[in-house]
Order: sequence, then structure tokens, then C-alpha cells
Amino acid sequence: MHIEKNVRASLTVFFKVEGGLKMEASWIVYTYLYMFSCVYLTTAFTIDGVVLNLLPPNDVTSGTDVTLGCEAKVSHSLPNPLKYLFRFFQDEAVVYDKTSSQAMVNRTLQSVRVVNSGHYKCDVRIYDKFRESRSHTLAVTGLQTPTLKVKSDIVSEGEDIIITCSALEETGSMMFYFYENNSEIKRVPSSNNSVTVNLKAHKPKETYLQCAYTVVMQPGAGFSNKSNMWKIIVKDQDEITPKIKISPSKNVVEGDRVQVTCQVKDSSNLEVFLTKGSTLLHQLHTSFTHSFTVRAEDSGDYVCKAEKGNVQKMARYQLRVAELFSKPMLKLSPDQVFEGDSFRLTCTCENFSKADISFNLLKEDQRISSTATYTGIASSATNGNYFCVAMAKGVNKTSLPLVFKAKVPVSVPIISAVGNVIVGQPFKVWCKADNGSLPITFRLLKDSSPVAEIKVMKTTDRAIFNITSISYPKEIQRFTCQANNKESINKNSTALTTSVIAETNLYFFCLP
Repeated sequence: MHIEKNVRASLTVFFKVEGGLKMEASWIVYTYLYMFSCVYLTTAFTIDGVVLNLLPPNDVTSGTDVTLGCEAKVSHSLPNPLKYLFRFFQDEAVVYDKTSSQAMVNRTLQSVRVVNSGHYKCDVRIYDKFRESRSHTLAVTGLQTPTLKVKSDIVSEGEDIIITCSALEETGSMMFYFYENNSEIKRVPSSNNSVTVNLKAHKPKETYLQCAYTVVMQPGAGFSNKSNMWKIIVKDQDEITPKIKISPSKNVVEGDRVQVTCQVKDSSNLEVFLTKGSTLLHQLHTSFTHSFTVRAEDSGDYVCKAEKGNVQKMARYQLRVAELFSKPMLKLSPDQVFEGDSFRLTCTCENFSKADISFNLLKEDQRISSTATYTGIASSATNGNYFCVAMAKGVNKTSLPLVFKAKVPVSVPIISAVGNVIVGQPFKVWCKADNGSLPITFRLLKDSSPVAEIKVMKTTDRAIFNITSISYPKEIQRFTCQANNKESINKNSTALTTSVIAETNLYFFCLP
């Protein structure tokens, strides 16, 4: 200590001379003295241990005062008291610190809650020496029963039910749970011990609300007890309930004019809709009447819907519309038509009410007849899509499309040999036609008598016939081919001509 006084005095004299550096010099002096003191004290004391005590220890109930006592056991030979820096930890986070000249510091946790549960320890620092205590577990049991408050216990459907759930004695982040008739309907996180939420009153009823909570950082504490119960009465908004009327309501037939009326008592801040299925037919902010000419497909449920805020009221009516006549059908006669043949289209429908029905026949949306029939000669120009439209009392009905494509008669077939033809050996013959609608039947003839027959169904098919053999070269000319794709009409090829190999001589036979 004598050396320290001499150093302090000499430095003070020096810095009086250099007055402009006084603040910086003071910091240098403090640092110097601290370093000097640390060197001087290194062998003057030792920290034997640090002990943390909890009173009461371990498990306590909510509301109990718990005292944490941190004591440093130090051996030293110094005449002056030491300076102790104490720190208290909960789950590795510093929750309190204090500098003291006493070897023990107490920290009282008043009226502990579940959030105070955790692992506690303390440490002590004296100059450059440091030591920490063993960890102790504090378990706080018992969550406060929350309180539920409701702004108004009588509301109209569509209005908000404003409720507040509180656990004012608890601290920390919480998850609040809300229940309607014992079923959870909402959960809300909060960093406070109270939360306010809005619930929608969807339909008239009596319902009972409660709440509960958990402490986020202490999931092991579980759920609190449920709060007090509030009875809520949700009133019906009868004044916006619509009425629906359809006129005429009975014996409605296609072509009739029908009026649908949607009527409401209170039209303030209201939207009124008329729908059928997912189709919106009409909409206004008050009562209205919607009229239209009905068809058979207009049968079904009609709904008047009134909306006010989030509240919907509706009324429905089932309308039945009898058919005036059936959907027309377009028929082709005959079933198969070849180019050059005459054909007939006929439009028919069933008349249920003896209405005066008129017809139109159309090809590719162009009218070709104003009667129920049409006749023509088939050609490539007559190919296309045909429709029939039936009309009565302002009601139009269209048939399904009839796709007409005249068949092409088969052309004169061509017969040829496949590969070399050698007398006495088997060979193949190919019959084909350049034109003609499938299927085509090919027949191999010998001396005008059928030998074999192949029906070609696809464009990739080929009519190839296997012949056992011929005895002499000219026999090849006795083969012909016949093609048919139309009943009783056959086309014949010319005689087969090709080179024939007989022994070592090659014969050629050609048609004159």
C-alpha cells in the first residue's frame, strides 16, 4: 500500500503539468493501479467455492416467495474487504447481478409463478478470479385459473362477440385457448397475461364460452384450469330473411313467362340475390322481381339469398317445367352412303303439347332446308356436320350433330407378284386399290373362280395371297383380283403379268 501511494502521488504531479491530458491520464492511472493491484493480490486470496441455496428448496407452489442465496467462500490475508461481483442465472441467462463487499448476497423472488421454473446457479468474480456454483432446479406448480370477460352477452347473428381472457398473476409469453361448448374454437399467442379476441356470431343459438392458457416457456406445466363460463345469446335477424314467390307456380310449360319475386322487410345495408345452382340470375339492394321465358332445363331449385355483413338468410322454391317437345334427332337414310348415291336427312321430335313445331336443317351453320327433311346426291361437297333445329312458342332446341362423310367406291384393283415367280415353287401375289373407303374385301380369282379372300380394315393392312405354285409360265395369266367395298358391286383387275422363271429360260408375258 505504501508503494501504491507513492505511485499515485508521482502521477498526480505529472498530470498537473500536462493539464490538457487530464481525463486520459486518469484512465491510465486507474488501469495501472488495477494491474498493479491484480499482481499484488494474486497470491493474497483464493476462492475456495461458491454455494447457491434455495429457500424453500426445489418444488414450490405458485405465490410462494423463494430466496436465492449465493455465498462465496474465500481464503485471504488482506487487511481490507474484497469486492465481490455476484451474478444469478436462470437457464443460463443472467437475471440479477450485484457488487458487494460481503461474501454472501440474497435475491428474493416474490410470489413465484410457473414462468420462474428453471435451472438456477450463481457465480462470483473477484478481480481476475472466477468461480460458479452447482445448478439447482426450481419447479413451480399451479397455474392461476384465468378470468373470462365478455363485452356483451346478447348479440345479433353476424356481430362480433368481444371476449377477454386474463391471468394477471402470471408472466411470460402465453398461448390462450378459447372454447365454445367445451370444443376448442380458437387459439391466440400473446406476450402478455391478457388477450382480447373477436368471435363471429354465425347463427341464432345459446352458447357457452370459456378459456384456458399455457405458458410457452414452461410446456411441462401443462394447461391451466378452464375459466369461468359465459352464456352468450345470439339473436336471429328475422327482418332480413327473404321470401320467394314464383308465378305461375303450377302447370308451367316450356315457353311460358315466369316471374320470380324475392322480398325482404328490411333492405338497409342489404344485398339480395337470386340464384339457381351456381348461376347468379339477378341481384339488387332491395326486393325485386325477375321474369324470363322458361325451358325444360330451367327446372330446379331457385334460391333468394339476403346478405347483411356476414349474415346470410335464404329461401328456396322448386320449379318444375314440363317439356313442350323433346330434343330433336337427325337421322340419315340409308345408313351407308357412297359418293354418287342419293341420301335423305330427317329431323324428328316428340310433341308433348300438340304445339305447332317448325324445323330448320343446317350444314356448318348454313340453313339448307326449312322443313324436317333434306335430300341430296352424295359427293365430297356434301360431307360435313349437319344439325336440326326445332322451334315452337319461342323455344328452340338443337339436335346433336350428325357427321356425314360419303364413302368412296373402291377403284379398279391392281394385281402384282411379290418377288420372283419360279415354275413349281410357291410365290406371293399382292392385290391393292388406289382409292376406296375401308373396309375393302379383296378376292384372288383363278379362271374367274375365287381362290382366297382377305378383308383390309386398316390403311396399314395389305392383301397378300400365298400361291402354292404354277406348272408352266403362261399359267400366271389365269390369276386376277377382285375388290369390293359396296354391296353387290365388284371391281376386277386385269390378268396378272410378270416374269416367270422356268428351268434355265426366262419367259416374259405381257398383255397385248
